[in-house]
Amino acid sequence: MRTTREKLASVGAAVPRLWFPQQQVNLQKFAVVACDQYSAQKEYWDAVQNFVGSAPSALQLMMPEAWLGKNQTHAQAVPGRMEQYLTDGTLREIGEGMMFLHRTTTTGIRRGLVLSLDLEQYDFTPGSSSLIRATERTILERLPPAWPFVRKRPWKCRISWCCWMTGKTG
Repeated sequence: MRTTREKLASVGAAVPRLWFPQQQVNLQKFAVVACDQYSAQKEYWDAVQNFVGSAPSALQLMMPEAWLGKNQTHAQAVPGRMEQYLTDGTLREIGEGMMFLHRTTTTGIRRGLVLSLDLEQYDFTPGSSSLIRATERTILERLPPAWPFVRKRPWKCRISWCCWMTGKTG
């Protein structure tokens, strides 16, 4: 009989190690939307940066698409901040597991699961039959400026954190 890990691996998934901010971290400043949201609205992300300032934040660990190729200072600091948050205790590991998400949006309730996906199994090409495929059209011009963040992350594995949101209800 196959283990759960073997079953997940057969579909390009794995159980991630989950990291949460320490209790003293301001969660209003730490939590931000996904980096591919508001991709045409640089002013949205500039306002978020003004709100966050130098406080610990997920914004400091990612590169919003609206800034790709534009905010080099932020881009160059991301890999170092990832390492810093892991070593200075800003983030604490809570162990392996998956996380179920339930959120209310303007269009209804969204449910999802946080797990790890093997990027070696990912293909964004339309019509692909790979284990992990894009759910929307990939804008090829955004890939080259984004890849340094994948290559320089401090965890040495081929697995990237991913949040998969299921269909809407409610």
